[in-house]
Amino acid sequence: MLGSREDAEDALQSAFVRCWQARAALPQIQNVRGWVWRVALNVGRDLLDYTRRRRYRSLAEVEATAVCPTPEAIDVVIGAEQKHRLRAALERLRPEEKEVFLLRQEQFPTYGTIARLRGVPIGSVKTLMHGAVQKLRGLLCAS
Repeated sequence: MLGSREDAEDALQSAFVRCWQARAALPQIQNVRGWVWRVALNVGRDLLDYTRRRRYRSLAEVEATAVCPTPEAIDVVIGAEQKHRLRAALERLRPEEKEVFLLRQEQFPTYGTIARLRGVPIGSVKTLMHGAVQKLRGLLCAS
């Protein structure tokens, strides 16, 4: 009825506890065997209903709590290696491309702000950013 041996054992234990708690009513019960059967059946149905109603958390919610709070050593090494590769790739950009890329990534969210800061048109900033991204992709994917 419940689908697993463990759930059936839990239901049986709960049925035993319910029967034990109601043992004072035993003298009035004419069919004890049927009464115990009915208690066990009701407990099984209750457990089945509970498992159907139980709300499952989405995988995204569970993943947030399942993540190890401290990174593993391999993750630290890989992160350091990736940072080193990115720094080396940034050094191979032209100075104006590097400046626009770093401003966009670290300080200013809009091209307009960067254009005003550098005193150039927005189109020039976008062109420099596009060139920087393309070069970085090529450098980082090649190695």
